[in-house]
Amino acid sequence: MICSARPTTAAAAASTTDFPVWIELDKPQLVTVVIEDAAGQRVRNLVSETPLPAGRNWLSWDGFDDGKRNAEGDLIRKRVAPGTYRARGLSHDGIKALYEFTAYSGGNPAWPNKERTWGWLADHSAPMSALFLPAGSGSPHGGGKSQVLMSALVAEAGAPFVWVGTDGTTYQRSSVFGWDGAISFFRDAGTQGRDDVYAYGIIAGEKAIKLRAFRRDGTGMEIALSGAARGQEGMAEAGILPHFRGRAVHDGWASYFLYDCPHALCNAHHLRELTFLAERHAQAWAQERITLRIEMKQAVGAVREAGRAALEEETLRSFEVRDEALLHRGERANPPPAPAEKPRRGRRKQTPARNLLDRLRRYREETLAFLHDFA
Repeated sequence: MICSARPTTAAAAASTTDFPVWIELDKPQLVTVVIEDAAGQRVRNLVSETPLPAGRNWLSWDGFDDGKRNAEGDLIRKRVAPGTYRARGLSHDGIKALYEFTAYSGGNPAWPNKERTWGWLADHSAPMSALFLPAGSGSPHGGGKSQVLMSALVAEAGAPFVWVGTDGTTYQRSSVFGWDGAISFFRDAGTQGRDDVYAYGIIAGEKAIKLRAFRRDGTGMEIALSGAARGQEGMAEAGILPHFRGRAVHDGWASYFLYDCPHALCNAHHLRELTFLAERHAQAWAQERITLRIEMKQAVGAVREAGRAALEEETLRSFEVRDEALLHRGERANPPPAPAEKPRRGRRKQTPARNLLDRLRRYREETLAFLHDFA
């Protein structure tokens, strides 16, 4: 408790008198005290996290503010103007580490057993990724119940993976891929996912990124390996796109289009760019295009929910006409840059809006692929 709670009046700016601040504590505590003016604005941090004994303690304020550093780095403090000021503070016992449980007691039982349902995770790193697996997801652990697959980065002792129930019960802990854990998880909830896989994990090292699968039989499988090579060379090394025959949905990276398969552009990327243009550059066509995209998505979702494989022809045509009109409006509002007076090598610099519009125009079919292909 700050005993000198009464306001203190700095009678004169030139005074050299210190102003007392009395603090009374029932027990030793850490104390923080600040000085505020009549408007409640802080003018001085007097003490911070300072240990003080039990009883009556005396602090003093010299009437100066916290100051500012000049260009040379010197701290310059000034006496505050005459007026009414008050000391305000707080005290606490300090932050202490209390041992209440072990991270390895979540098992069933809490000691090692041959069924590997004991303990919890790894010795070298903390949990860093988690994936919710709904009931019936295909996990071989937990009897088909809803559960969470968690991972640490690496484990020498313990295990990098643990499957736990929604109540925290450990169903299984395992080193599916040796020491390696996963930096992220995901699952394929689509209609064309692999029947023998219920989850995927990614592990990234200094020289390679690995995509791995968790099988329903409890084993693991490496799906792809990407090394130091980038671009088409790296994708060829990974070994997926060269043999891919479905529709590839991606962000429009040029190297993807080198592969002979149907393509579709991810509209989530476009929505982020459109939101930026609408909010930061007041581009009305961008906001209207966001609204249209959401309307398209909802229409496709409703048709799929009804068990149909395509939009009505009239609905599809209406969407395409409105999309073209908004694209044309955007192009009129963001014309390409005028030709340079002197020829220059390379591409001409354009605005973010024009760059997006050029991509939407060039890949319009791929952008609207989700209206035609529901797979």
